[in-house]
Amino acid sequence: MVLEYVLAPAVIVNGIVGYVNILIPGVPDWLWVIGFYGIFLAMNTLGAKTTLNFELAVTSIAIIGLAIFAVVGFSHFDMSRVWEIAPTAGNTEFLPMGWLGVWAAIPYAIWFFLAIEGLPLVSEECKNPAKDMPKGLITSIATLVITAFLVLFLAVGLGGAEAMGKSDSPLPEALALALGQAHWSVKGLALIGLAGLIASFNGIIFGYGRAIFALSRAGYLPRGLSKVHPRFRTPHVALLVGGAIGIVGAILGNGDVLIQIAVFGAVISYIMMMLSAIVLRKRQPNMERPYKVPFYPVTPYAALILAMIALFAGFFYAPKVILWTALVYAIFVAYFAFYSRHHLVAKAPEEEFAILKKAEEELG
Repeated sequence: MVLEYVLAPAVIVNGIVGYVNILIPGVPDWLWVIGFYGIFLAMNTLGAKTTLNFELAVTSIAIIGLAIFAVVGFSHFDMSRVWEIAPTAGNTEFLPMGWLGVWAAIPYAIWFFLAIEGLPLVSEECKNPAKDMPKGLITSIATLVITAFLVLFLAVGLGGAEAMGKSDSPLPEALALALGQAHWSVKGLALIGLAGLIASFNGIIFGYGRAIFALSRAGYLPRGLSKVHPRFRTPHVALLVGGAIGIVGAILGNGDVLIQIAVFGAVISYIMMMLSAIVLRKRQPNMERPYKVPFYPVTPYAALILAMIALFAGFFYAPKVILWTALVYAIFVAYFAFYSRHHLVAKAPEEEFAILKKAEEELG
């Protein structure tokens, strides 16, 4: 999750820059990258209340923008533009690149929903996490399903599959191609669409700060990363270190490659989550569970199988990159095996139960 959350904002900030260039052309991209990181690292350092209130505001603006896009777009939607990519040999208009095209598209499909699993990182801010978290996750996923459908099909039906596949700012460019650059909705949607990217950018920065802090506090990562700001009590060191990596990735990295690495990390975390859920249900059948998983055990097993299939999809686009990413994972696993597992912090909430369980096994 840390690898996923640190690299995802690096991709998103370049999307933000693409939209900003429509509104304010001529500024070097690297300057925008550093500026946006600086603003949102500072905001996340000020505290969770400031961050989450801002997140709610910009997300609401983004939803309004997508609603405008849908209303304007439906009246100019052209289905023929969805099928304009010429099929390769032996394939059809419906699958112009064949089933291999579907396989190659899986990481980008996951990108629509990437980091939704980070929502429970705000559980400490909830009045009643047992009830609030399921409600938040279900409504968030439902919102993403609807908006992802609108963005994908309406943008392609307005601007065409070829153009949208190369666009850095697909929503305003789709409207510009369908309605003309001078239409009132083009720059307006660029401004509102920017809110959606900023919401994702800000939310995932919050997520990696919490994730790095928790792993460091528990002893998995170097303890210095769990230091908190003396005044605001936020994990400023974790935020700054993750931000520095993200800035370098955004300026020097390839967006497609960064997406592949982030998705690869996400899918590994999904596999581990599903295995953990299954194992925990078997080992602790009587544990209090305020939320009942629908159709258990079908749902976690289905998610596990889908995640394992998706794990290999990245090899289609960037096999060398994924292998290097796997090497990074191997280094972290070695760090855990030879060092951090012997230095876990018993008082950390993340590890108290695990250490007690280990002690029981050693004694019995």
